[in-house]
Amino acid sequence: MSGGYRNRAGHTILELIAAAGILAVVMSCFSVALRGVYEMEQRCVAENRGIVVLNNVVVRLAAEPEWDRGTAEGLLADEFARSDLAGGTRYHPSCAWDGSTLRLAVVRRDGGSLADVEVGR
Repeated sequence: MSGGYRNRAGHTILELIAAAGILAVVMSCFSVALRGVYEMEQRCVAENRGIVVLNNVVVRLAAEPEWDRGTAEGLLADEFARSDLAGGTRYHPSCAWDGSTLRLAVVRRDGGSLADVEVGR
């Protein structure tokens, strides 16, 4: 046994330390991957909720005999307030009118669209 001290299982202390180090690296990579999956799930859930908000607004607009931008903004604000997206600063509703098309959106804090839809008359 000239390779160094071996414990009863036949492994040197250096081998055990190396194995522990490799295990720590693998666990760290796994942790990073899990965090990425969690963040992706949160984005998908938020997008789904944004789509539900916009769908509800479009359904309510379709039930209105006559509507204008003010009606659409009110319905969007109401549906957004009822959703799980409200109550924080991460998302806000947006309504833009170009004269013939209404663009409803749920917008992220950074200005990107979480979900949007265009409604024509």
